[in-house]
Amino acid sequence: RLPNAFSPNSDNVNDLFSPFINASCLLTEYKLLIFNKWGELVWQSNALVNGSPAEGWNGIDLNGNPCMQGNYIWMIEAEFT
Repeated sequence: RLPNAFSPNSDNVNDLFSPFINASCLLTEYKLLIFNKWGELVWQSNALVNGSPAEGWNGIDLNGNPCMQGNYIWMIEAEFT
């Protein structure tokens, strides 16, 4: 399950874009990719902890810059147990 919106403003409410994995299904491989509207890679993660994603996107790009408010495209590649 993935949220359809998030608000990375450091108020600790809905600050990360991250999938929620059902506890009965664990991931063995995982990659979350975020792209801007021009198809450029903005952020990615493949970090797992105990079969669940270890981090989410906080609205900061790969260079450490805050991304503009707008629409972004996500893609997940995953393998489950």
